[in-house]
Amino acid sequence: MGGRSNLKAGLLTCLSADRPKSAKEIVAATRLDEKNVWDGLSYWWKRGELLRSEKPVFESNKAFKGRRGHRRNTRAYYLYVIKKGDRESASIDGRRYVTLSKGLKDARGTRGGSKAQSVIDYLKEHADIATFSTEIAKALVERGVMARDVMGAVRRARARRYVRVYYSSS
Repeated sequence: MGGRSNLKAGLLTCLSADRPKSAKEIVAATRLDEKNVWDGLSYWWKRGELLRSEKPVFESNKAFKGRRGHRRNTRAYYLYVIKKGDRESASIDGRRYVTLSKGLKDARGTRGGSKAQSVIDYLKEHADIATFSTEIAKALVERGVMARDVMGAVRRARARRYVRVYYSSS
């Protein structure tokens, strides 16, 4: 139990500046293990000791990838701040921070599994035939899977040697 109290002390010290911070900022400032920080933030937010931004913050990242050029992606993350008193919410810099409630569940995990897992499951069910990524996307359209989702999942599965990928020459 001493590990959790050390983690809590580190998180509270980092968040005591009254400036909301993301989990990534907390990891950089405290040098604590990333997984422990995520678990701690979730744990104390659910217990009502922290406030989390009501909506995620979206940030566009641009990274130089050598000969492949620059790549862009969008990162979504939440900001956390210490709860003061009995207030269930706070507004800081035009952003609303709230305690846990059933209405704030993150919709990303409510589809009954990830899109990537749907692709892997489809490939397992149809292991005896070769398929194009567009065919997989059409078969899984009701799950919200698009062709770009298929290739990302397939590349990760290929790295783990779950599937073989052959590229068409046309």
